[in-house]
Amino acid sequence: MRITEELRNQALAVAGSVDPELMSGAQAAVAVEDLAVAEKALAGTLMFVALRVARTDAWRNQGFAS
Repeated sequence: MRITEELRNQALAVAGSVDPELMSGAQAAVAVEDLAVAEKALAGTLMFVALRVARTDAWRNQGFAS
């Protein structure tokens, strides 16, 4: 399994299992911090990987319009 596929599966599992109504305010605040850090890390990684796709013209083989 690719590491990105594993990450996607974990993210979907977390998103599907988090129930804010069952959290205390403090727990929700910690969850917001954790999710924000993950979101920022993923956004940066996505940018660099997308740049690699653009540089290699790999997107041309994926059916995306130019």
